[in-house]
Amino acid sequence: LSGLAQAAPGSYLELEVNDEERWVDLRISGLPPTLGSEALEAALGVPRQLALRVGGRLHLADGDQGRALTLSLPSAREDHVVIVDDNPKTLRLFQRYLEPHRFQVTAIQDSSQALGEIRRLQPDVVLLDVMMRDVDGWQILQTLKTDPETRPIPVIVCSVLGEEALAQTIGADGYLRKPITQSALVLALTQARRG
Repeated sequence: LSGLAQAAPGSYLELEVNDEERWVDLRISGLPPTLGSEALEAALGVPRQLALRVGGRLHLADGDQGRALTLSLPSAREDHVVIVDDNPKTLRLFQRYLEPHRFQVTAIQDSSQALGEIRRLQPDVVLLDVMMRDVDGWQILQTLKTDPETRPIPVIVCSVLGEEALAQTIGADGYLRKPITQSALVLALTQARRG
């Protein structure tokens, strides 16, 4: 806000905050249309980096009252993520990836227990491997998406297989191809929660 105020001296800037359940939108309106792109980019560098780092977004739009900037950031509420994978190393890696972020993690290594635990816990999102010994991840995904009790829960399929089209056909809300980076995982979870 201070960067924008310095870039647009003499302007009347208005700040609105919209705090929804999962997102906080900071909207700054009144930016003059004559504000140079160089000055604007200099003022938006830090907010843009912040938004990208936490899975948020920065949107600039022209309107009747001048330009408006909206910075959307995830709220401080922790999302509950259930990770279903029969590889303990993958579970530990994903837990380590999510630890510094706003996620509460439940790891399920035994795929035969996954459906019952997901029904019981009603998490915000499920991260699901497909190649597992006991119960196949495709079967878990299909059951989750046909059960009215679990259908609304977003499911992101994680696999070494290139089967994104199949995952979407069965009802997956996202697809990550292993190996997965921390930033890709956090972004996918954030987007799945946002819908």
